[in-house]
Amino acid sequence: MRTIIFILFLVMLTGCAVFNPYNDDFTCPKTFNGKCVSPKQAYRESLENTPGEDQEAIKPLKDLKEDLNLKGSAIEATYQNALFEKLTALLKEPATPMIAPPQIVRVLILPYKGEGAKLFMPRYVYLIIDEPKWVLGNLLGEEKPARAAALPAK
Repeated sequence: MRTIIFILFLVMLTGCAVFNPYNDDFTCPKTFNGKCVSPKQAYRESLENTPGEDQEAIKPLKDLKEDLNLKGSAIEATYQNALFEKLTALLKEPATPMIAPPQIVRVLILPYKGEGAKLFMPRYVYLIIDEPKWVLGNLLGEEKPARAAALPAK
């Protein structure tokens, strides 16, 4: 009985490594801008900070950051200039109609007991305080926004 338990223990100790269908040897057949070294060798080289055979063509990280900052700031400046030109064109127009959003208030109704022992749970009710209004060039005069009217049922 002990031998069976010992054998089962050894089988469980090896785990799924027995059933691994893949080759465990790591090889690096295709290296793009790098080299094939062991992890220990790569770690040593990273600590020494010495460029390898193919690493001389790669720029240091500081230079890359400076290049990206210059390109990014140029793109950002171009975007801001285009945005400012669009805004100034809108402001220079004699009468640009715009609509101000309505003021809406959200009211919380707490739970309460109604008729017939009905329990009403908490909910929100939305109230419109101010209707949307036209501003900046009142082209429509004092007209109010159109509203949908209900037709009487026959």
